[in-house]
Amino acid sequence: MFVTMILVMIVFLLIFIKIEKDIPKYGTAITIIDILFRGFILSWCAGISLLNHLSGGEIIIYIIAIISIAVTPLYRPFNLFVSYGVIHTYFLILLPFFNTSGDHLFSYYINSSSILIMSWAISCMRIKNSVED
Repeated sequence: MFVTMILVMIVFLLIFIKIEKDIPKYGTAITIIDILFRGFILSWCAGISLLNHLSGGEIIIYIIAIISIAVTPLYRPFNLFVSYGVIHTYFLILLPFFNTSGDHLFSYYINSSSILIMSWAISCMRIKNSVED
């Protein structure tokens, strides 16, 4: 998983370096790459959190990713909602298969979903304040 992260981040870095030279030209491409980047980060962190469960770990890496995505960049609320919804749905579906003990499964569902909703709301407030400024 970590080798995959490094390789994909190198690819994104090269793409970002190319795009930054002529941002107006790549408007649509930037949106698509943004969605792919956000989806990769959330998917990777969800995958690591699921793998951590095999050895009794927690879902904190995924939770941190959700919060970081909400507070670091400015995303359109609908795009972020779709990204969060798709990745979180897969995470919730796969969680029982990786949580071998069955302990705390319900609390993981409630807590991760609550953090996701609060993070989305924070992101919406940030973009609203940015537009007003």
